[in-house]
Amino acid sequence: MENKTYIGRANTALVSGEGAAVITEIIAKTFEEKKSQKIYFSGSVNFDEPVKDHIRSTILYCVNEIIQSLKIPIQSFEISAVNIGATSSSDIGLSIQGYSADVSIFMAMLSASMKLPIEKDILFTGHIASKEGDISQVKMLGTKSEAAVIYKEISAFVFPSLESDSSLEILKPKEYENSISAIKSCRGKIKLVHVQDTLELIRKTLSDESIILASLNNNFFMTQYDGIQNGNHKPFLSFFLQDNNTRFWKSLEYRLLNKHVKESHLLLNAFVDYYIRMKRYPSNFGKKLNELVLSLPYSVKKMNELFPLIKKDKFIQMIQHAKNNDHDDISELHKVLYESIEGKIKFKKSLDEVRVEERDESDRLDYIFDQINPDFIDLHITKPIDEARASYVIDTRTITL
Repeated sequence: MENKTYIGRANTALVSGEGAAVITEIIAKTFEEKKSQKIYFSGSVNFDEPVKDHIRSTILYCVNEIIQSLKIPIQSFEISAVNIGATSSSDIGLSIQGYSADVSIFMAMLSASMKLPIEKDILFTGHIASKEGDISQVKMLGTKSEAAVIYKEISAFVFPSLESDSSLEILKPKEYENSISAIKSCRGKIKLVHVQDTLELIRKTLSDESIILASLNNNFFMTQYDGIQNGNHKPFLSFFLQDNNTRFWKSLEYRLLNKHVKESHLLLNAFVDYYIRMKRYPSNFGKKLNELVLSLPYSVKKMNELFPLIKKDKFIQMIQHAKNNDHDDISELHKVLYESIEGKIKFKKSLDEVRVEERDESDRLDYIFDQINPDFIDLHITKPIDEARASYVIDTRTITL
């Protein structure tokens, strides 16, 4: 597998000297280091030395525990930050002095090392207080939650649980009450996600699709977790390794139903590329894909850019690794990819060409719903009538007042 540079990004909120929270994007970039793993810092946002030491000693350890257990190569990092909540002309300079950006730094580093996409509309805050991944409370939580609400691109705010013991230890009673009140005031405005440790953090913030892409890109999609390995990373292994096949089909179905063509192709290409690298043919792939495609609404199946779902050169590469008992499934896969699209899956014919009674029950309903769709009526009936009416030249007009 090629070891290419990957960039991970995660949002946080930094409080300036004036007391305002600035939305800041933490950027982690991986690169190879032959001698030993290192972390470098760059950019206009400065990281204080105690923060750098904490990243190297604690956050890096938490990241390595996960990627090493998944047998992903260890890489070095370049970490920087960009003030996306301030205009470039304002010359606002920030220095990261505390540990409230720990969670976003952890997520950015994990994203970069695992090629793991993270949603861009999430704002993270929280202090990773131990190598076991405990997430402790941070100050100015109210100010940061307000920034999350104000910044339109943010739809979810991830913060340390206020019910944990660390909240009462770190926050003064008045600030604790203010934090509770601020979080309550955000309800209904953005999604609120409270976490106590890094395991709960990834469980609540990573999508199935992100996990699938990471598992396919890092070759652990088929890896089975036996629960025997020692160490505190076992729950992470269980989370990343279990039910990936189910996750894949659910993610693909979601993307197809929502007409996300680009994302659907991305998932399928990653899936096929993985099996080509593994020199294996995916069991019952043709059957499962055929069942999924046949279950799709007619409005999805008629999309011109959707088919073929897989390019023929990749199909040929993949079937080279099939066994004798895969031949029937290959035939079914070829049909759904390249044969059926000329007929049932992707046809768009008038009733004169193909009578409704000749279609199966599912296609009849899809066809009827398509015909009574307001957009279809406007395009094929109302608009032609209006255009025809507009084409007539009228010599005189009578206006009634």
